Amino acid sequence: MTTASWSSRAGEGGSLSRPELLDTAIRAGVLREAGTPSAVPLARQLASLLASWVSPLMIADDGTLTGREHGQPIRITPAVLLDLVARRNVVPQLGCTPSTADAEEAVKLAAGRARAEHERQAVADEHRADRARVELAHDVERAERRAALLRQLAALDDRPQQAPATPSAGWSRVLRRG
Repeated sequence: MTTASWSSRAGEGGSLSRPELLDTAIRAGVLREAGTPSAVPLARQLASLLASWVSPLMIADDGTLTGREHGQPIRITPAVLLDLVARRNVVPQLGCTPSTADAEEAVKLAAGRARAEHERQAVADEHRADRARVELAHDVERAERRAALLRQLAALDDRPQQAPATPSAGWSRVLRRG
């Protein structure tokens, strides 16, 4: 509970009789100036900022977190994250200066997200490859059916034409009456 003393004259001090009103007034002033407090932990905020600054985040073959800043690949460490925070001047927006422990936790979170994104991408690639194989199998079946139909048509076209036979005796009488 916070109490405050005030006086309009030098040497005299008074105190507010209702400290809870003072707390409410101070809280309202802080909220007016700083805005509502964030429910998001600092490490999670830092991880989100890191992902937006050096995206795409990737896990290298040796297990390190890497990203791209201005087109150049960089290895992400807690020290690099703290350097990025200082260069981007986001401490006033964060409301506090991140510690090394906060940066380490943020790098762990970002690495976990990058790993999950990599796994999601691998599953999506595998699914696309499976779909391509299925479509290829369907294409092969269609091609085989088409080839069989074309062979049947070719067999029909290749049958030898029958030579006209001499008309029978009945036909020759019909043709003479004509």
